[in-house]
Amino acid sequence: MARAIKQYRYYAENDPRNYPPYSAANAEKCASFTNLCNGNVFKNNQVYPILALGIQTLPGTKFYVNGSEDPIIVGATGIYELDVVDKAEIVNLLFDPTSLLSIRDSANGYLLIDILYDDVT
Repeated sequence: MARAIKQYRYYAENDPRNYPPYSAANAEKCASFTNLCNGNVFKNNQVYPILALGIQTLPGTKFYVNGSEDPIIVGATGIYELDVVDKAEIVNLLFDPTSLLSIRDSANGYLLIDILYDDVT
């Protein structure tokens, strides 16, 4: 089993810079508002469990790890990193809808998510 890295990018709905991009055949795997809010983008791209996570975005962006009730909030630098290799696993990752709307509506808004996972394919 090899380790792999994948990056997801979200700027706004149907923005050509989003990755994975939207297409009718790719709707459940694309980096869209809905897929980031419900975590399906990670589930459908088979990256669980996540072993390390890096997020670059607007400060104040909220997200939830492993079904937590309380969000993690990205600090003033706009960078969040978590390495759980050989300690734990991230099996669920969701983004707050209000945070994604702020990203979408900001002229300089973006969400970059870097993931390290075990590639089982």
